[in-house]
Amino acid sequence: AQNENYSWNNHPIVAFKGVKVGDYSGLSLSLLQSGSMSIAPQIPEGQQLLEFMTSKINEAGGDVNRINANNLSSGGPGGSSNRGDSFMQRKLCNIIKEDGLGHLEKPDWVSMKLSCFYIKSDNEPWYTACAHGTDCKKKVIEDMEGNWRCEKCNVSEPKCTRRYVLTTQMGDHSGSNWFSFFDNEATKLIGMSADELHSIKNDTTNPNADDIYRSIINKNLFKQFIIKAKVKAEEVNQSDRVKCTVFSMDNIDYATECTKMIDAIALYQ
Repeated sequence: AQNENYSWNNHPIVAFKGVKVGDYSGLSLSLLQSGSMSIAPQIPEGQQLLEFMTSKINEAGGDVNRINANNLSSGGPGGSSNRGDSFMQRKLCNIIKEDGLGHLEKPDWVSMKLSCFYIKSDNEPWYTACAHGTDCKKKVIEDMEGNWRCEKCNVSEPKCTRRYVLTTQMGDHSGSNWFSFFDNEATKLIGMSADELHSIKNDTTNPNADDIYRSIINKNLFKQFIIKAKVKAEEVNQSDRVKCTVFSMDNIDYATECTKMIDAIALYQ
């Protein structure tokens, strides 16, 4: 910090490798004896971060003291709003437990390439939602007359809309975890809406309805996907339980994926 050769006034980027993550005062990083530090690293991520910080300094009129955490988290590398898939920022599944993600004030966001091991389907993986308004997603209950009552909209409708609440087990070579899918991403995973799957499962004219239902659920097992998930601990029965919710899911374009892998390997040459 006292080495004038590093030109700290020019705000250089500093890269650390081999740090221990702690929870002192929210979050702390300690450089291990086997770790290393590099000033102004000549890597693509360093150049991107330098350009990002330069733009923020310019926005602040050159006054670094006017830049705060809120300014930085609004975009740029690693910002919560920047959720596009970045190959080099992907995490292994075991990092959720090993790094204790989800226990800070704000949720952690992770990008992963995972295989789907199990989809819970013993109970119907959806709930009956209000069909009165496009913005209302509240659960409705069937009344004595066969209508569906929504307390929020204060109406009874002759039909409801089913929305997925899907529980899956996904993982990679490092381990596995439970992930929740809500309606939009679950529809992409299953390949049809919850209403369509409900009709297939409850088709009384087809004696093989249950087998067809399970084959639709199981066709996605052991396939790989790129997911982006929110990790946040919630209090359940007076104890914290880490909940992982998938907010986006994409099939893998293997040509693009191979190109990303080649580019990543080239950084180590």
